[in-house]
Amino acid sequence: MEPVVVVDGSNVIHANAGTRRYFSVARVENVIEKLTKLGYTYKFGMKGKTYKYIMYHAEEDEISKEDKSRLEELVNDLKISLLDADQDDRWIHLAAVEFDGYILSHDQFRDEIEQWEEEGRHDLVEEIKKRRVELQFFEDTPIFDLPPVTGEEADDSSSPDAEEDAEALESEIPSDESDGGLDVWGEPISTETAKETIVDSEIPLEESSEETHVPMLLRLEGGAWTEVEVPLDIPLGRGFFAEVVEVTSTTAPILEKISRQHFILTDAKNDLKRTTKEGYILRDLASTNGTQFRGAKLGPHGVHVPPIVPRSERGDEGWPSILLGSRLIELRVGATLEDTDHPSFS
Repeated sequence: MEPVVVVDGSNVIHANAGTRRYFSVARVENVIEKLTKLGYTYKFGMKGKTYKYIMYHAEEDEISKEDKSRLEELVNDLKISLLDADQDDRWIHLAAVEFDGYILSHDQFRDEIEQWEEEGRHDLVEEIKKRRVELQFFEDTPIFDLPPVTGEEADDSSSPDAEEDAEALESEIPSDESDGGLDVWGEPISTETAKETIVDSEIPLEESSEETHVPMLLRLEGGAWTEVEVPLDIPLGRGFFAEVVEVTSTTAPILEKISRQHFILTDAKNDLKRTTKEGYILRDLASTNGTQFRGAKLGPHGVHVPPIVPRSERGDEGWPSILLGSRLIELRVGATLEDTDHPSFS
């Protein structure tokens, strides 16, 4: 069997440039080109609702008409498979095992691994960890470490089963002498901060113990609660929420009122403008309809969001709320669906 790489397409197509978040079809094409040159067969999966949002709702500063046509052609040529949004990561995991291949993504699949554990699939959890290959980008150039395939079949060393330690791959982070670049406010980032934050990736390296996502409950105006992991240090807005909720005739008018770059949540310990050591810093990014926290409308200086209190110690103080617009979208920090039965939740 030819060596296979299963690619997390929704992960690949998202790109960031400073505070701007957009969709890069060039990244998709460059990953395909690199895998082909190395001699791998690829299985490219993408969330169906990511594709729908790009094709029917994304504005031109998020993706050009030409890029939309290129993406549509990739789907029509069956180079990209569109997946159920709620099952896309499971498809990626099962496909990698089925085809005895690698998983190419910068997602660490924490939630999915926890779900597989709950289902008793410890064997599959080990397979995911063993097969995952870290993917990063330098501009639109993919950076990942896979051995080239030689001969008609892959050498034994190219199989995930033959790797002594798949998690030992070195990350593409600046050296001690490197400039960390600029933060979202255009100010210098120290080298140490740059090592802890991957600007062009949704999550950090697998070896990092830093918190990268904050669990929350989310609901659109008039809708039901949904569990979501909100990433830190990435400007979030309409595109992110279109990934989380189904884009329908009901939700589209709400999503359209959310700015493309609406707010950003950062770890207070790593925040360059605060001395607070625990919790998060929430900032509005000059959004059209504003961001509120505990009834106060935010500005660029932001507000401190307390750290998540363990459920066993929570008591009756409730869950802090973030509101986008008046109540276009509500986020409850640290809450899960299990918490909706708590007397203080409402």
